[in-house]
Amino acid sequence: MIFETKDFTIILTDEKLEVDLKRGARAFLEQLFEGSRFYKTLRWILAMAFPRDFFLDEILDVRLTNEGDLILRERTPFGVKDTRMPGLSRVQAELLAKTIKSLLEKSSIELFTRSSLSQ
Repeated sequence: MIFETKDFTIILTDEKLEVDLKRGARAFLEQLFEGSRFYKTLRWILAMAFPRDFFLDEILDVRLTNEGDLILRERTPFGVKDTRMPGLSRVQAELLAKTIKSLLEKSSIELFTRSSLSQ
């Protein structure tokens, strides 16, 4: 699933939610860093300057505000953090929230199935 906003390209795959800048110098630097083999180590520091990717196994919950904004609750090395997704229309936010919840539910069922089979 792909959404384009004024400033961002948002891509949802089975493993992660990517939020990428579309243009400008910061977008170029973001692409440069994401290609680096050190990106996984640096991604928490780089999140201060760039939008970042959210791996589904780190997302705890997703919800919509009354204004139609999408809020991701995620597990970080520093605790639990809520992040607002930028620039989505209400319809896009609802569709993205519904799809993420479905993926989270599917992954928890798979995890439960795998753990019960190994016992």
